[in-house]
Amino acid sequence: MRSSIEQCPWIPELLDPADARKRIAFYYESLVQMDDCAGQVLAALLRLGLDRNTTVVYTSDHGEMLDDLGLWNKFQFYEGSCGIPLAVRLCNSAPPLCDYPPAWSRCWPFFLNCAMRH
Repeated sequence: MRSSIEQCPWIPELLDPADARKRIAFYYESLVQMDDCAGQVLAALLRLGLDRNTTVVYTSDHGEMLDDLGLWNKFQFYEGSCGIPLAVRLCNSAPPLCDYPPAWSRCWPFFLNCAMRH
């Protein structure tokens, strides 16, 4: 598998370490931008007085390997490639604790229950 990945012409990071560092920097820059935007949404909810009755759910697509384990792109079943972030801020409730990685099949009943309470 690794040899087939290393032969991929559409992964320029394998050819130039400077391109690899740029791609990693761009990726992390996009994460910082998303954090800033999420903060702006939460601040607007607070400013408008909507924070007490609004549940906020943050999730996204899975990540990138970014040379972790020497791999790139999203085609491997390692955490960097297949892990999906999930953050939930419930309105009028203490934050729930989860001792295991949530599965989407378990999340939908939870979200439906939250929606039905309001």
